[in-house]
Amino acid sequence: MALEYCRNLAPIAEEARAAFLKQTIAALEQELARKTEQLEARIADHKVWVGRRQKLADQAGAALVQMFSRMRPEAASQQVSAMDETIAAALLMKLEPKLASAVLGEVVPAKAARLTAIIAAAAELKPQATAKTQSVPKPAEEQFAK
Repeated sequence: MALEYCRNLAPIAEEARAAFLKQTIAALEQELARKTEQLEARIADHKVWVGRRQKLADQAGAALVQMFSRMRPEAASQQVSAMDETIAAALLMKLEPKLASAVLGEVVPAKAARLTAIIAAAAELKPQATAKTQSVPKPAEEQFAK
């Protein structure tokens, strides 16, 4: 009798379990959709801020480069030492190499090393023109073995 009772309840229990799982999945899908919307809104917000920052950097960049190009390296190095390292590295990258090296030579060695690392990292991130013109980079040992 107990076995027959269990056999009779098994389909009902299976249906209840399936309904519970279906309800749980629906709730999780709603939560996922809500969080996806939040992330998309944050991404859109960040894109706006990045666009604003890029526009400001582009506008100020040319004038700033022109000002620093006219400064003596000693004076320029004091300004570079006081500014944000990312901005300083971007500025140095836009200066003529001769002037940039003179300015960097006047900066405190620890900060100059950090600026150089930022510039080197930025140079590595620049996209190549096409896949056909890309060359496979040599390992560091081969590059400096000469």
